[in-house]
Amino acid sequence: MKSCYDENDIALILNELRSGYSVNELCSRYEISDATLYTWNKKYSNMDSNGIRQMRGVENVMSKLKREKSLVTKDNIALKEFMLKK
Repeated sequence: MKSCYDENDIALILNELRSGYSVNELCSRYEISDATLYTWNKKYSNMDSNGIRQMRGVENVMSKLKREKSLVTKDNIALKEFMLKK
């Protein structure tokens, strides 16, 4: 699922968390789950918005590569099965 919060928003929310706002208060204010906030904090705790943007870019590339690898693997299996039938 795509986040409706961009890197600047996430960095702002995490800064507010570090400055002492409670998890419940932030989750209520930004209408996010506490699991989302904890995940963001775990992944992006020491990053600014540029670091978050770069990390998300890397995650997107990795996701695309995993999908492509899966397709290539399926094609490889199909070709091996075809060659064995000959």
